Amino acid sequence: MIVADILQIATEPVKSTYVQNMANLSHEQLLAYTRMLQQRGSIEVQKDKTGLVTERGKEYSFGLFSSSENTRPCRAAGFFSKKDGRAA
Repeated sequence: MIVADILQIATEPVKSTYVQNMANLSHEQLLAYTRMLQQRGSIEVQKDKTGLVTERGKEYSFGLFSSSENTRPCRAAGFFSKKDGRAA
């Protein structure tokens, strides 16, 4: 799940290119997902232009992982997605 990948990657302040590479996204996909997550209050962009997951984003991310019975490592090493590996 792309949203879960982004939220897990941004647990520490990171630049957008790092998120893009780790989640294997195109620039357009990155902009769309980060815009959506910002609107929902799940991530915030700081003054130094790094992204960081908010408390709301952490709660949402935790819910995604704890509610999923069938998980496996996804393309961002150490993170998990649905068993079929398809993006959200």
